[in-house]
Amino acid sequence: MEVSTSLTSLIGNLEKQKASLDKLVTSVQSCIDDLKKQNGSVNAHVPESSSEQAKTATSAFSEEANGVRIALEPFEGLSKDITLAIPSLYDLKTKVDSHVAACTTIPTNSIPSKWPLTQTEYRRYARQLIMPEVGLAGQLRLKKSSALIIGAGGLGCPAAAYLAGAGIGTIGIMDGDVVEESNLHRQILHDTTKVGMMKVDSVIEAMKRYVGSFLNRDQ
Repeated sequence: MEVSTSLTSLIGNLEKQKASLDKLVTSVQSCIDDLKKQNGSVNAHVPESSSEQAKTATSAFSEEANGVRIALEPFEGLSKDITLAIPSLYDLKTKVDSHVAACTTIPTNSIPSKWPLTQTEYRRYARQLIMPEVGLAGQLRLKKSSALIIGAGGLGCPAAAYLAGAGIGTIGIMDGDVVEESNLHRQILHDTTKVGMMKVDSVIEAMKRYVGSFLNRDQ
């Protein structure tokens, strides 16, 4: 939703900037055209004795007008770039809106349905579901996946936390050790109340706070 809103704001700002640039270019070009007409009218009434002066003035005016015209070119180029970019941004916004609608719509009733994920899972993994790299298909693959973590220590604890948080369906943990006080500064799923507890039991208890009871424990 935030992405779609940002794109809408960006498109609106670009359209306003393009309108301002076009107005500037048109206004300056109109001034140049008016000055050219005035200069031509003056030349038509200049006596022949002053023709050289008139030519000099006309040449100077033409150079100045060309200078202004050259100065306008970057603004015209920017306006064209914005014109080309806006349709692409509209297309991107349409795709984002479509993807968000497909991935974040949550069933609101408790009647059994064919939804591939539960209501809780749709809410929990909403930020992953809107990512093109994951989406609904990727989340279902994570749910059907299994992971075995050997060791519930300094590396195993954060690995278990992130795998569980991502939605891995089955996580196995192997560790024959118990929690010691010296473990607590780095093994993040254990705490003081678990000193003396089997690390596997400690991790299971901690994981339930992340995603509920999901581990298949096998001692």
